[in-house]
Amino acid sequence: MDIASIVGSIANLGFPAILCVILVYLLEKNNERHKEELEKLNETVKNNTDAINKLTEKILAVELARENRYRKFDNNR
Repeated sequence: MDIASIVGSIANLGFPAILCVILVYLLEKNNERHKEELEKLNETVKNNTDAINKLTEKILAVELARENRYRKFDNNR
């Protein structure tokens, strides 16, 4: 093999190989960012679920108290 064919092989094969390595690196970084975003999203959904559950409990407590007041009112008649 002469120098020209070695340089030609590096130019033809090296560039795609380097691009593949760069793309794999960028995909890994992108996956890490998406993983962090998903973790934050999961935490937000959990917090919202907890808030909805607390609101539901409060609404049910208010409705129960209202029913008890109406029952007392009806019993006093």
